[in-house]
Amino acid sequence: MRHMMLLTFRRRPLLLGVFLFLPFAGVLSGQDYRRFQVQTGDDPAYLHAFPAGDAAPTYRAWRGQAEGRRYKGNLWLRGTVTFDAKEAGENRAVAIMALAAAEVYLDGELIARNGVVAADAAGEQPGRTIFVAPVPAHLDTPGPHQLVLRFSNHHGDYHFLFLAIGFGEINRMIAQLRRILLPLVLLSAFFTAALYFVLVYWFSFREFANLLFAATAMLVGALFLVELWARVGYPYHYHALRLTVTVWLAAGVNLFLPAYFAVFHGLSKRWWPLLPVLMVAAAALSAGHHDALSRAFYWTGLSCSLAVTAWALWLGRAYAAWGFVGCCVNLATLAATGYDFLEGPFFYCFLLLMVLVMVALGRRMRDTRHRAHQAQLTSARLQTELLQKHLQPHFMMNTLTAAMEWVERNPAEAVRFIEALAGEMRALFAVSGKNLIPLRDELAMCRAHLTTQSYRTGRQHDLTVTGPIEAVHIPPAVILTLVENGLTHGLPDRPHFFHLTVGADGRRFSFEVDQQEIGEIEREGTGTRYIKARLEESYPGRWRLWSEPGEGHWRTHIEIDETAS
Repeated sequence: MRHMMLLTFRRRPLLLGVFLFLPFAGVLSGQDYRRFQVQTGDDPAYLHAFPAGDAAPTYRAWRGQAEGRRYKGNLWLRGTVTFDAKEAGENRAVAIMALAAAEVYLDGELIARNGVVAADAAGEQPGRTIFVAPVPAHLDTPGPHQLVLRFSNHHGDYHFLFLAIGFGEINRMIAQLRRILLPLVLLSAFFTAALYFVLVYWFSFREFANLLFAATAMLVGALFLVELWARVGYPYHYHALRLTVTVWLAAGVNLFLPAYFAVFHGLSKRWWPLLPVLMVAAAALSAGHHDALSRAFYWTGLSCSLAVTAWALWLGRAYAAWGFVGCCVNLATLAATGYDFLEGPFFYCFLLLMVLVMVALGRRMRDTRHRAHQAQLTSARLQTELLQKHLQPHFMMNTLTAAMEWVERNPAEAVRFIEALAGEMRALFAVSGKNLIPLRDELAMCRAHLTTQSYRTGRQHDLTVTGPIEAVHIPPAVILTLVENGLTHGLPDRPHFFHLTVGADGRRFSFEVDQQEIGEIEREGTGTRYIKARLEESYPGRWRLWSEPGEGHWRTHIEIDETAS
């Protein structure tokens, strides 16, 4: 006997569970267990005959009635099966899927038990959803045989359900169990990826997208683990719980996936509240059935993910093509397989999608490291140029000349001038090698510089600040460079007033200076290049810098992405 003989239920051509991946052939002599006769109750006499005899309802007819769709308790099934001839050395076995404890009788002889069948929950021991039992050799003969099944399902909340029955060679059945090893090995990839990106977020790239991807990978792994549990069988009274967990995990996967793509590509989050609304609407349209709910969630989540990646692709976002291709493959497979999507294709399609997403993440991390390295080199070069600018002979000669004049005219003020200059130099050298410094230290350095310049030029310059500055950190000399630019490009022989506005979140800065020569300041010089290099070094790819003229002033804006560390 080269193939298992299989009786199927619903639209699935394969026995759900252990036998999912085997291409079965040969339906059992044209018999269909849905034509087996049903008798509710637990009279031992039912083993030999039902009270209604041949007039007893078939399983199909009984399931079409209100009682059959919600029945819990004891019942019997009776039907005729036909064995074909087997080859020498082969051993036939029966495989049954049902949500109940069961006893299997062949030609009136008990050949297998699955749990303990009883008249009430106290006496019943729940059976497993899938069990395989060998057919005794003396009963394993070609021809028709009487098959009787005794069930009870007093535990759990789910109604009685008979899913499938098949006869086949027992060694081939057992061999099918080994086919679950490959999915189990591949399953570890999801949990490994989730752990890896949590560690990446914690120790390296503190981007919210990494956490969202880790959560999505973890949920996909948990979802497929639950599906694998169904393929090896479990106590039948866990069936309702397993279905509920499956639905919630499917909802989680399809909420996190489009959110991940939106965050990864830096798209607007304004539409996020719409996603749960779409999920609820899809759930309402699915009529509440577990399979329909999961399928509706996948249609919603994958469609939203496809829309997000398509929009990112349209906007020219880097790496958007990887996610777009993965979403297309998943949606096409979902459309082709329907309710069978979760029972096989789902795992492999999402494995492909996760691999494509990891490729995009890996490429972005590589490019981010490269940009950060280049920014460090540029920052170091520009930092040296700025120090040289502060120490250049022209600047120092003018400053020392001003100091000599103050010594002759007012020695006490000269001492304060020299102390301010020394303080500015000390502060500049102290912070020049750091990546981030407290904003209050930066402002102290700016005020020291303005004091020095006020002494040197004989005009009083001032800096005011609005907004929170505690706990705010910025790259060193960024605001100082803006101050220096304002002094350099300011109208001559006039005092200058600077104002810094800090956003409530400490990630937005607006620097305003009055009386500027717009044509001069619009040209990008060493100072502006230094600011950009410093921002890229500390917040690679997550900052914006722009300037605009106003009425009698020049305003520069700096904005740092909220996901920056």
